Amino acid sequence: MVKSLIFIDCTNLLQWTTLSHRSSVTLGTLYAYLTYHSLNRRLIFIALSIIVPIIANGIRAYLIVMTGHLIRVRSETITI
Repeated sequence: MVKSLIFIDCTNLLQWTTLSHRSSVTLGTLYAYLTYHSLNRRLIFIALSIIVPIIANGIRAYLIVMTGHLIRVRSETITI
């Protein structure tokens, strides 16, 4: 018996470009332009402004699911 399933929707690979991610990249690019003079440092900072929000969103989603699991939240759509 499967206790939990994680469904991944791969229909839209550009779905990660939510408003928060776009604003993170935009503000990261602006900050890199204003702060760093070296192109390498700017590119590293911009890459981090893309990667860090995706990882943080994954951690947030995991913690929400685990919190629901630990306090035994019941759902009408999921049967265990």
